[in-house]
Amino acid sequence: GSEMCIRDSYFNLGVITSEQGDRVKARSYYESAIELDSSYAASYLNLAALILDGEPELVEKMNSLGNSRADNIKYEQLQKQREGLFLEAVPVLKNLTEIDPSNVEALTTLKNIFGTIGDAANFKKMKEKLEALGQ
Repeated sequence: GSEMCIRDSYFNLGVITSEQGDRVKARSYYESAIELDSSYAASYLNLAALILDGEPELVEKMNSLGNSRADNIKYEQLQKQREGLFLEAVPVLKNLTEIDPSNVEALTTLKNIFGTIGDAANFKKMKEKLEALGQ
């Protein structure tokens, strides 16, 4: 019905504003699409991707630092920011795997996140789910 049309409009606006580099606006559009239809997998996937979009930039900054004390402090701050992004994306991806348990992209992303933050138990869980799907 009309709610689906509105949902799709929000989703499409999310895609457009995300491509324009406006993460904040894009995020609110995806969140609106999810509010209208909490079973719409694509919104969760794009929202998670949007959250994690800042990660490569942080890693690049981390890799460019030297070994001075100031650099070490900066490194730790960036590391915290990176973990923050991961922890923000996890619930979004978990919601997605509840709606769509065979979503390989979501499971893989979760596995990688848990691997990176050193959550061995959850890493193993995701690995097993992927193996069960023949991945």
